[in-house]
Amino acid sequence: MWFPQIDYFSNNYRVIALDLRGFGKSPKTEQHLSIDLFVGDLLALIENLKIDKVTLVGLSMGGYVAQRFYQFYPELVKRLILCNTRSQQDSSEGKKLRFEIIEFIKNGNYNSFVENFIKKSVAQNNLERIYPVILEIIQKNKEENVCDALLCLANRPDTTEVLPTINIPTLVIAGQNDELISVDILREMSNSIKNSEFVIFKNVGHFSNLENSKLFNDTIERFLHKTI
Repeated sequence: MWFPQIDYFSNNYRVIALDLRGFGKSPKTEQHLSIDLFVGDLLALIENLKIDKVTLVGLSMGGYVAQRFYQFYPELVKRLILCNTRSQQDSSEGKKLRFEIIEFIKNGNYNSFVENFIKKSVAQNNLERIYPVILEIIQKNKEENVCDALLCLANRPDTTEVLPTINIPTLVIAGQNDELISVDILREMSNSIKNSEFVIFKNVGHFSNLENSKLFNDTIERFLHKTI
């Protein structure tokens, strides 16, 4: 899902796009997926590549991983870019909804779930263009891994108390038409982080990096130059 950023930034930066365990080409082990498991995988990757510090970019679930990673290993993070994500854990109602979706998928409705998810995630004005892109990404993942990921999201830790401890340059990006995570949630999140920058992308839903790649890339480029 990061191909527009890989293509753009690779000319001037070292760009590493992590396939979370169970997604893309990274196989899922017998362990149930969890945010902390992803954090451990990210740490192992950074150590294996002998990287001193990273600019960590996380969108949606990747944002949960990024916040948790900073909580455990702040010395390894130079900058944070948090997109279309939140710090709060699921409410009881939110968890119940995820469990219902898991049952919906297991009852043979995976294709309907995927269609509904994309339509709800992408701003209407971008849907025709972006739908096949996200569909191709999701179809590369197994149904069982998607269900495990939903369970992972339902059980994720709350990182709200981490936000005031963040003392590195941080950019928070919201999509004006994001139906999954509202602008207000991301604004509140940014307000909790000292000296963070908050940006709202107009006519963009949950997948800000895909729906308006040029704006996304330009915004991050400017942030990187500003925080050298």
